Amino acid sequence: MGRILDKDRVAQAFRYAITEPKEGRSQIEFLTQRPLSIETLNKWEVGYCPPKIKYDNFFMRGRIVMPLRDFSGRIRAFFGRRLDNDADMVLDYFQDEFDPVQAHERFIRWMRGKWINEVYNKKDHLYGYYQNIADIKENGYAIIVEGCMDVIALWDNGVRNAVAICGTAFTERQLALLKRYTNTVVIMTDMDEAGRKASASAIAKLEDIFQVLEVSLPEKYDAEDYVRKFGGKRLGHFIEKALQHNKKRLTFKARDEDS
Repeated sequence: MGRILDKDRVAQAFRYAITEPKEGRSQIEFLTQRPLSIETLNKWEVGYCPPKIKYDNFFMRGRIVMPLRDFSGRIRAFFGRRLDNDADMVLDYFQDEFDPVQAHERFIRWMRGKWINEVYNKKDHLYGYYQNIADIKENGYAIIVEGCMDVIALWDNGVRNAVAICGTAFTERQLALLKRYTNTVVIMTDMDEAGRKASASAIAKLEDIFQVLEVSLPEKYDAEDYVRKFGGKRLGHFIEKALQHNKKRLTFKARDEDS
């Protein structure tokens, strides 16, 4: 997969494209209907990579994109999320640019993953760390979630001290980044089998260094789903209460009532 070189310039182009009616109309409608505010989309520099743009990284084309900034604010990579209703348009552009075999191969690879990211060193970064450092310090704890849309949705709902591990196990570098500003972490992962395994792995890494609270959401909910339905104040209230009582685990029941 190709690397995008001048990332700040490209990030600006992506942001411009999502505001253009001829380019990003369906993408901006998808995002605002989740709902995410324009303020939030601007804060997290959410953009759109039009399929007609001929980057080496053709997997990003036709996707909603957002940059990963490192602890110093430098853009290190882009994440991209495809929308299924853009598939025909992307295929048309691939067919115009590549021979039939290449076009088909690239399209199949483009469709394979809803999310894709530019290659970067996952072990050195936490999504949202740069943007949420001040709130992590102010709140006294960091919330650990799985993906960048969880971080963005939490921020949109007033929970602005979350970071995402983006599918990797915790590393010494990530632990050191968190330890700079807090001694307390809240683990919030999806409660499917993969989520439970991720949570157990994270706790094993964290519990010797931090005060750890494990938050179990109702089945079929992730952090984004939960705050979209119930709001961030409710979530923050129960987390604060659990931490004050030195709880190790906080469970939200499937019938949508909190224990």
